[in-house]
Amino acid sequence: MICPNPKLVRLLLVSALAGIASSALVLAQGCCGDTGARTGGCTREVTTTGHSDNLVHNCSHSADVKVSRSAAPLPRLVQTVLSNYAELQSALAQDSMEKAKIAAAALLKSVRTDTDDLLPPGASQAARVLAESADLAEARSSFKELSEILIAHLKARKLGFGEYHEAYCSMAKASWLQAERTIVNPYMGKQMLHCGQLKS
Repeated sequence: MICPNPKLVRLLLVSALAGIASSALVLAQGCCGDTGARTGGCTREVTTTGHSDNLVHNCSHSADVKVSRSAAPLPRLVQTVLSNYAELQSALAQDSMEKAKIAAAALLKSVRTDTDDLLPPGASQAARVLAESADLAEARSSFKELSEILIAHLKARKLGFGEYHEAYCSMAKASWLQAERTIVNPYMGKQMLHCGQLKS
């Protein structure tokens, strides 16, 4: 029988443990690396028990995570109207009456195709007044009325806002819908483009 050298045994054990720790570190990095680009820090915790190779990984990101909006898809007509509405909101935020006129005409056209009463009764009238607006002040006033009608209707029907968020400006005392998470104010335009806050 050959007696192993104690120093050799100790060296082999240290090497084996170092290999396990190295593998654990690689696995822990993979925990955070699989998600792609991150804007925040990541903390990792690796736990080993005795000589077992079982590893417990706890990974938390401080990056902002975009929460998916889980509401049911909006009816196609409502999606079209909101898309036209968003074009109008963007045009008003840019102080462009020319673009606002084009977007308002498209909005009115889509609202008039509502044969199933998917939209509120006042939407057609508000869209018509918007399309006939002579200047930005008038267009913004009509946009405010249309926004109130649409938001109240979508909430009452519990349809949600789809990909859009409700925003509010205390200076204009008015709400609107927008796709961006950064405020783009259609009432204040370039003068105070980012004035307001998201409500949803």
